[in-house]
Amino acid sequence: MSAKTRYDVLSSDRSQFLNEAEQASKLTLPYLIRGHEEHTYGMKNLLTPYQSVGAKGVVTLASKLMLALLPVQTSFFKLQLDESQLGQEMGPEIKSELDLSFAKVERIILESIAATDDRVAVHQALLHLVVGGNALVYMGRKGLKVYPLNRFVVDRD
Repeated sequence: MSAKTRYDVLSSDRSQFLNEAEQASKLTLPYLIRGHEEHTYGMKNLLTPYQSVGAKGVVTLASKLMLALLPVQTSFFKLQLDESQLGQEMGPEIKSELDLSFAKVERIILESIAATDDRVAVHQALLHLVVGGNALVYMGRKGLKVYPLNRFVVDRD
């Protein structure tokens, strides 16, 4: 079975979820999840909701989730040594040296996250999660890439 045939078969299973996500997107952020009839390459006039309460709620909720997952200028994880797994007693100077090394690795990871556009991709994924309930985050060599619900299918077992 070719990839296109498999995609077409599996896309019928997600149509119910995609239709609900499209309706929610029309009421909140119309540009986020477009319907299958709106897959044009040119400019398309999007439906403008008569109020912005839904859009403000979605953006606020996604921003708060973003701050909970990846807080700014704060480490959201801690590397430490499990002494019970080590099996032998070590001196305090070795332990302090390991703690300094772990802190350096934490700092390097946080700087790497700040240097890339991973925060933008995570925020975009959170917007899709709040509005549509599903998103695909692909971690490639060039960083994170987000695929909305209308661009992927999943076959779960």
